[in-house]
Amino acid sequence: MKTIVQGTILKVSNEEGKPFIMIKITDNVSKVQEYINSQARKDYVPLKPSQSKDGVVEEGVYVLTARTKYQVVTVNAARKPISFDDLKRGDLVNVQITLAPSKKPSSKEVGISSYLNAVQLVKKGEGYNEFEVIEEDPDDTASDDNVTETPNW
Repeated sequence: MKTIVQGTILKVSNEEGKPFIMIKITDNVSKVQEYINSQARKDYVPLKPSQSKDGVVEEGVYVLTARTKYQVVTVNAARKPISFDDLKRGDLVNVQITLAPSKKPSSKEVGISSYLNAVQLVKKGEGYNEFEVIEEDPDDTASDDNVTETPNW
């Protein structure tokens, strides 16, 4: 089943040319849940309830993961091509996925896999994936030369 969901990127990577995305979604969840519920056996599913850092489940909010071993069509809001690598944590995206029954050969688990087909960047977010350069403060007088004792760690 193909569908499109909108969400905020929690994690994105393109290691070894294998795109992966994890997004927090609130819309179109029922369509994904209906498909998952229609399958007989589900040892694993790509959709899980979202939890806050203190473990509280967020009502109506889910986390969806999707991956592929193929190149992903990635466009901006004007539908102009962009690089998948331009996507960052916090960006708002539309994601086209295909949900399909699958089986893990090693463990014989049966479940549902979510295959990533395309991504549209709707809006850049506030998040980031890399550390930013921190400029030195010229008024900072601290230096290693001022350390007189070795800490007892």
